[in-house]
Amino acid sequence: MQLSNNSLRYGLVTKTFHWTMFALIVFLLLMGPLSYYFPRDSAEKFFVTWLHQSIGLTVFMLVILRFIWKFINPKPDYPIAMPNWQKRVSSVVHYLLYAAILLQPIAGMIMVRSKGRDINFFNIFSIPGFPEPNETLNEIARFLHQEVFGKALLIFVIVHVLSALYNFFIVKDNILQKMGWGA
Repeated sequence: MQLSNNSLRYGLVTKTFHWTMFALIVFLLLMGPLSYYFPRDSAEKFFVTWLHQSIGLTVFMLVILRFIWKFINPKPDYPIAMPNWQKRVSSVVHYLLYAAILLQPIAGMIMVRSKGRDINFFNIFSIPGFPEPNETLNEIARFLHQEVFGKALLIFVIVHVLSALYNFFIVKDNILQKMGWGA
């Protein structure tokens, strides 16, 4: 399997970014709400929150690396039979998905830091909280993280998965196979 993309298929680097980020994002989307089921100062809540923040920061770093890779590496061509409107919708959904993936952790980091709390990345390094807590900024960031970008990310992931399944089962083109490990 080649490392780079070509006009026919995605390479190993792109596939690794794609599937790693997919797994981490699904995990985060499930894990975020889970933290609300634990008592406020419990060890379980602390652990789930710490893990959520560490993985969220990982996704943030991966999406930046993926942007760089995306712009220096060609994208495989769409199937010839795919209508132009579908190509445009696909591009728009991908860009909205990338925007949500990028903005979601930024809002999360602001949410945590505006409480005056540090973000501890897997006990490797910490991003310090703001010197003075800012409750207004915290509420705005919390709303954006949970209600806007979190829900948008969930919707875009679902649309992305359903589109891939539609192309695989209904249209029967090779879009899904281009991102598969066997290709």
